[in-house]
Amino acid sequence: MIFRYEIKGNASAFTFGVWCCMNGGSWIVSGVEIRHDTIGSLFPKRSLPGLFDSKALALARGIRWCESVAHQLLDAEVPDVPAEMVRPIRHFLRPAL
Repeated sequence: MIFRYEIKGNASAFTFGVWCCMNGGSWIVSGVEIRHDTIGSLFPKRSLPGLFDSKALALARGIRWCESVAHQLLDAEVPDVPAEMVRPIRHFLRPAL
């Protein structure tokens, strides 16, 4: 049986999805997903390595991973991209009726 948890912080734009399941007597994080309120899903759902003694430990691992990635995204410095490297936006003109 797979358990899915969704966690959202009070002032955060991120929502974390964590899937845990039992595998041979141990718990694993079978999937994590990070979504942003305006962008949507930031990464494809993926599993995390490791075996855990309890569902709570597996859930904590998944939440910590999501928090760490979201924190890195918030602290990342975005480089300036030269204008000649940015693709121009095509404007479509509609014929007058």
